[in-house]
This record gives sequence, structure tokens and C-alpha cells, in this order.
Amino acid sequence: MSTDDDRLESQLRLVAGQADPVPEQVVADAKALFALRDLDAELAELVADSLIDEPAVLTRALVSDVRMLSFAHDDVTIELDIDTDPVTGRISLRGLVAGATGELVLVRTGQRLPIPLEDGHFALSLAVGGPLRLELRLADGRRITTAWVTV
Repeated sequence: MSTDDDRLESQLRLVAGQADPVPEQVVADAKALFALRDLDAELAELVADSLIDEPAVLTRALVSDVRMLSFAHDDVTIELDIDTDPVTGRISLRGLVAGATGELVLVRTGQRLPIPLEDGHFALSLAVGGPLRLELRLADGRRITTAWVTV
């Protein structure tokens, strides 16, 4: 296509969007269907979150700015520590996968980032926060995914 065609298509999309917008219910249904695209992945339940849990539930030092999350599914546990540098704003993620071996992937909006596991431990740094989840593909082919969390 030429740039003139691209420009015309863009203008037509704009006019059509204003004259006959997509109904809100259609958008909501599409989002709900999109969430179901990965039904064969098993959900690791959030079992602890230092942001909302009572201090008595926590097993680490209570005086900390590090957010600690723990997810579990059957015998697999994924521990995640989230720390934000107050100066740079960079977000540090450190964690441990226990009870399984496999490949770990960080999922963000429009991004899938493989995370190297070394003896179950992992670490990475993010420039900006936002929603994310972790997916673990086990050696036997099963997939375990955490719920979405916002960092």
C-alpha cells in the first residue's frame, strides 16, 4: 500500500469509529474471551502478599519495603520479591521456583521475557512498573501461571 492509501484507511477508520463505535458490551466480551485463551495453563494461587497480609502471616523480617508474594499450585511454589529503587525508580524482581524445573517467562502487556533460572533462583530489573505475571513451563509440558499483579 502507498502512504496515500494508508492515510485514507486511517481517516476511514476514524470516521467509522465516530459514526458507529464498537459497543461497550462487545469490548467487555472480547476482553473476557481473551482471558480464556490460555485455559490449559494451571493457575498458581496467591497464598501470601506482604502488601495485604497481616504481619503475623509473614515469615520474614517485618520492617521492609520489599513486597513479598508467594504463589502455590500442588507441589510447585513461586516466591517473588519486588523492590523499587527510590532514586532511579527501577523495579527489582528476585525470586525462587521450588518443586519443579522448567522455563520461566515474565508476561507483560505485549511482552514475553524469558527469565533464566539458576538452581530455581531468578532475578531481573524493570525500568517501569505495571501489570505482570509469571508463567512456568514444566519439563513434562504442563504450564503453571501466576495471577496478574501490579508492580
